[in-house]
Amino acid sequence: MPVDPRDTDNKLLLGEINSSITEVKKATIQNIESNFSTLANYRLRYSYINKQNSEVEAALDNLEKVIMAEMSKIPQQDDKTAEKEKIKDFYRSFKAAYESKSDFQVMSLISDSWESQDGTMISDLEDNLRNTFNMFNDIQYIISSLIIEPHQESDKFNVSYDVEIIGKIYNNNITHKEKSSVNEIVIIESGKIKIFRTLNGRFWYVQ
Repeated sequence: MPVDPRDTDNKLLLGEINSSITEVKKATIQNIESNFSTLANYRLRYSYINKQNSEVEAALDNLEKVIMAEMSKIPQQDDKTAEKEKIKDFYRSFKAAYESKSDFQVMSLISDSWESQDGTMISDLEDNLRNTFNMFNDIQYIISSLIIEPHQESDKFNVSYDVEIIGKIYNNNITHKEKSSVNEIVIIESGKIKIFRTLNGRFWYVQ
């Protein structure tokens, strides 16, 4: 009796699926998700063979279970952890805006409801930034010891950091350094992070 070529195809496919099951168990966390496309490809090939095979079907189900089991081992970031990472990126953007001496870019990262503990108003803040940026030819904004903690209100975070602002005036060969410990509250407004309150310390000018 002639051999049905579909049986041969199923046998080859079964061997590949079983090999993939072994590989998934050995795979690094970073490579696990890519196995879903491999599984989909196997299922498509099986449908093209167009002949049922209980061993292949069982192997496909097993491969899916193994992939899901390995996926469950991947540490999941909770929402707060993910938001903390976004806040870190926010302060990198703040540093870049400050060092570019763009009061417009810096102010775009400040909430319209911003307040400072020392009574500085948002209009004063913009004036102080503009004066500082006009005074110095070059400014460095160096953040260290950044700590981000959840606030009692879900859309806010408490942030503290040390900042050193170094301003240089080339004509007079002047370098001025200002250090401050800043504590503030950031808010997530319509998906965008902004500085909401500055509780102590000052980031907005170099005297």
